[in-house]
Amino acid sequence: EGIWSYGASLDQVILLVRNPRWNIPGFHHYLSEVEYGQNFADVSEHIYDIFTQRSQLEDWIKWRDLNFQNEINLWGYHIDFYMEGGPQYWREVDFNRVGHKPLYFLNESDRPWPI
Repeated sequence: EGIWSYGASLDQVILLVRNPRWNIPGFHHYLSEVEYGQNFADVSEHIYDIFTQRSQLEDWIKWRDLNFQNEINLWGYHIDFYMEGGPQYWREVDFNRVGHKPLYFLNESDRPWPI
């Protein structure tokens, strides 16, 4: 997420992405290590714990079953953001989602694909 502030001076990008098969479980391990913190104050308490352990298998399965489709959609939005020149698909009322979907889309019919 961000603002495409380069305009026409930077009209190409090389985007390297990890396979979601490996990255989404890694993201969950990170969330588990920071105890699912939703803001900087909560997360910063665990700054030295990041990437030191894996989450419990039972926690991963629960989180995966609850969040998988939303995470795959966000994965697609992230790629679309760069492939389409940085269009904003979220409203300014959004907050730091920590991997959660936007509160509102700018135009509900403009979603990259149906959810």
